[in-house]
Parts: sequence; C-alpha cells; structure tokens
Amino acid sequence: MEVISVSSGRQIEEVQNLKPIRTNKTLLLFANPYFGNSRTVSSLPGTKKESENMDLQFSKYDYEVKKFVQREACEKNFKE
Repeated sequence: MEVISVSSGRQIEEVQNLKPIRTNKTLLLFANPYFGNSRTVSSLPGTKKESENMDLQFSKYDYEVKKFVQREACEKNFKE
C-alpha cells in the first residue's frame, strides 16, 4: 500500500499530478477526531470541512473515498 500524507486541501493538486503506482485508488480521510473530554487537546472541526472538500475532489478522479470522523477517526482504524 502506498501512503501519501496530505495535510491540507491545497496539496490535492500535487497528489493528483503523481503517477499512480497501482490501479487501486483508495483515499482514507481522518477528520475531527474525538479526543474525549480532554482539556489539553482541542477539537478539530475544520478538518471535517477539509475532508468533505477532498472527498469531492478525489471522487472526480475515480478514487474510492473512505471517511473516518469523530470516534471512527481513531488509531485502530488508521493502522488497519
């Protein structure tokens, strides 16, 4: 599996210009993770909007998009 880290919607064009190594194009999006009642870590609601924009952009290029938000945006799902 090839993993490409994209930290913002602005990097989408750079990723789209890469030559695909495989024909299986799957994008995993992790957004607005749930941190519980943590006082030291703030929520990230802006990442949900960014992931929605990325979903729209990558879907145009036949990517299968899998989104993980809130409690689903956890380490366990990231490692699977």
